[in-house]
Amino acid sequence: MSSESKFLRSEKVEVKPIVRQRPFFPKGHDGEFMFSGTAKGYMLPYSNTTRSYVNIFESDEEQAFFENIMGLKKGELSVYDRNSPYWTTFAVELGKEGRTLDMNIPSHMMEYKVLKANTKRIAPSWEDRNRNPGYEFALVSEEQVENDNIKLAEKNEKAWELFMKIKKSNKKMYDILRLLEKNPQKQAKDDSKWLKAELDKVISQKQKAPGVKSIDDFIQVAEDPKFSTKLFILDAIDIGEIMQKSSGFRLASNDQLLGKNMAQVVDYFDSPVGREDKLLIEQRLELNK
Repeated sequence: MSSESKFLRSEKVEVKPIVRQRPFFPKGHDGEFMFSGTAKGYMLPYSNTTRSYVNIFESDEEQAFFENIMGLKKGELSVYDRNSPYWTTFAVELGKEGRTLDMNIPSHMMEYKVLKANTKRIAPSWEDRNRNPGYEFALVSEEQVENDNIKLAEKNEKAWELFMKIKKSNKKMYDILRLLEKNPQKQAKDDSKWLKAELDKVISQKQKAPGVKSIDDFIQVAEDPKFSTKLFILDAIDIGEIMQKSSGFRLASNDQLLGKNMAQVVDYFDSPVGREDKLLIEQRLELNK
């Protein structure tokens, strides 16, 4: 095995932007992630604890290989020189589209290593992209891209199959939007076009982002086995039979604590203990129709 094949590899890695929709930018806005023409720079991180740059080389041999093939002087890539002419100026620049790195090209491999060292801003894989809200790009292998595309296609197909089952019922669409915490106005029950458009927005949101409902949320709500019980609770809140206080959810009639969160309240009404209270509230809901 040659040194070149030892430190390089026949693989391409996509540096993929993690586009998280921000509430103050509509989906598709040029500045939703980054504005066109701008770039983010990533340098090799320096640790004041170890008083060195992050060591991206597994051995002295690997460092020497890159110095030689990139036409640098011996020791020029040393991570122990804080004032290194190389590391104080070297930066990987990424635009909003990201880029593809060829691991068989020395300069690309070097950029990959530097990006990988930026653990606070670069996700090590697409799967890890939501583990840190500070991640801006993810390192994605060709195989992972293909697998993710397959999974997304399957998820998209499932979501639209669920949508087709409910699109003829304004009530079902309205109820799903309620459980998605979209808070639709009551008059929206009669506006099928608006209801469809709002659900389309959710299904079209493929990536998770704080405060933004996505295709995963839609599937989870549409397939939720506790769907009817959760709707019952929302209806009971609407007519004042259940009060949502800082301490939790309480019965309006006697201030009994039903649970500190929705899941606990669901368990209460689905249990034999909560059956009588549920029947009483259901009767009052019928009277309020």
